[in-house]
Amino acid sequence: MPVYPGVSMIRLTVADLARARAFYERLGWRLSTTASSSDYACFALNNIALTLEARPLRGAADTPALTLIQCHGGPRSVAAALEHALSAGATLIEDCRPTLSGGVSARFADLEGHVWELACDPHLELGHDGTVSLPP
Repeated sequence: MPVYPGVSMIRLTVADLARARAFYERLGWRLSTTASSSDYACFALNNIALTLEARPLRGAADTPALTLIQCHGGPRSVAAALEHALSAGATLIEDCRPTLSGGVSARFADLEGHVWELACDPHLELGHDGTVSLPP
């Protein structure tokens, strides 16, 4: 089954990335400097990751505040999982494309319009069950 029952990451789209990043650091959450950049911040949670990404100035109404992300081992796995989701009735939002981190992602909406992203990221260690480990 290409779309396994699990979430690897949660992405929050924020108005002020620096402010949000500082908040989560004050909570004591571990920032992965290797997996983060000036465009996004990645925090290691228990068995999943939290990613903060700045809300774009244009098209902000189309950008979901929360996205559920499922990580896969490579671009072919992402494409297979997307095909599986579409055959189950999902709506394509964005086909497979390169990401800022050097990976690949695709997005679909479930039957109620909730956004899911399927991704592979070279900075993440992915367990056989989809658990994510972030580097320091």
